[in-house]
Amino acid sequence: MSRLSTDTASVQNGLSTSLAMMVKSACICIAMAVVMFLYSWKLTIYALLLIAPSLCSNRIFMHFYRKYNEQYATAKADNSSIAQEDIGNIRTIKAFSNEKMSLAKYNKSNEEVTRLGAIKSVMWGLFIFGNAVLQKASFSAILYIIGIVYFAEEMTVGKTMAYLLYMQKLVSVFGEMSNELLAVARV
Repeated sequence: MSRLSTDTASVQNGLSTSLAMMVKSACICIAMAVVMFLYSWKLTIYALLLIAPSLCSNRIFMHFYRKYNEQYATAKADNSSIAQEDIGNIRTIKAFSNEKMSLAKYNKSNEEVTRLGAIKSVMWGLFIFGNAVLQKASFSAILYIIGIVYFAEEMTVGKTMAYLLYMQKLVSVFGEMSNELLAVARV
């Protein structure tokens, strides 16, 4: 019963709060892109092209992560089922001396949960690291391109600073949108 309540709350949260936040973040991203286009369409095209690899990596990660997340949830459910069954039938287990067999079965199930949990953790860590590297690299490339544009006197200092602030906000909101997308995908 507890798992049913938790799953229901998770679906409700994913379909209401997370989806609403994702839509809000998408609207902010679009608005930032429009403002950036007004400042410099050339820089904005470069910026969007440099953000594209991050979009692709998020999609690829979610595909693999979802597979391991389902396996992990199933292994946890099996582990819980074994524990409940053994605790519920403790007298029968003791009467027939099946303690070692029950313990071995539970340990095997527990090792599978631990193995899948470790895989999920490594995948998540690599994703966060890779995403951070992509974001920093794209921002560095944009700074370089902005420097070229500035020294060619196509932008003033004020416009350059405003553009950088909009770019930083775009990357920040894009990160939030990615997090919300992952939360919706868990549902």
